Order: sequence, then C-alpha cells, then structure tokens
Amino acid sequence: MPSPLFKAKFRIVENTKAEKDNDPTHKMPMEFTPDDARAAAQYLIDMANKAENEGTTIRKYTGQNEFSEVAGFTSWLSLWDQSGSWAPMPPMADSTKRENTQRRKAFATVDDLKDNENIPF
Repeated sequence: MPSPLFKAKFRIVENTKAEKDNDPTHKMPMEFTPDDARAAAQYLIDMANKAENEGTTIRKYTGQNEFSEVAGFTSWLSLWDQSGSWAPMPPMADSTKRENTQRRKAFATVDDLKDNENIPF
C-alpha cells in the first residue's frame, strides 16, 4: 500500500472563548511541518487541476437547500474521538481505477442472483 502524500494532525477543541450565539462551539487546529505544508499545498493544486481537467464536481451551497454543482473535489480526514489526521493517499492511476472497477464488476451482488442460486463466496 502506498504511503500518504503528507500527514497533518489535528484535534477538535471546545471554543471556550465563544461570546455570541453564532460563534463556533469547537475549533480544529491542524499542525504542519514545513515539508508537510508544502506537500499539502501541492496536493491541493494537483487536485484542483484534476477536478478541472476531469470535470469532477461538488455541491456549493448558497442556502440550506440551495446549491449548484461546481468544479471541485472532496478530501477526507480521519477522526478518532477528539483528534485525527489529514493524510491523503496518492491519486490512483487511470489503469488502476479501471482494474478496480473491473474487479468489483466481477463479483455478483445478491440482487443479481436468482432465488435458487448460491452466493459465489
């Protein structure tokens, strides 16, 4: 398995200085080494370019139920209780994506089986 491009740790802390009702209840400080900060910046640039080139989209909300589809991408973070990390893996090559898709299609789903067929695992 490949290594993450970088690893930035974060934690979720209560906002003890909240003064107004609309102040956030929690804050999320992230910690970067200089090398990880540069890698994170390059990752964001690469993913922005990829989103524009491949036409991937996200929903940009302008209200509770109002949104538009705009070019973009999603990046996931991992959380364990009150701390976690942002450690994205390198993007998969197109050939690897095709292999994974073909592998998934090779397995039948329960819905694909007739009533009297055995599940193939």
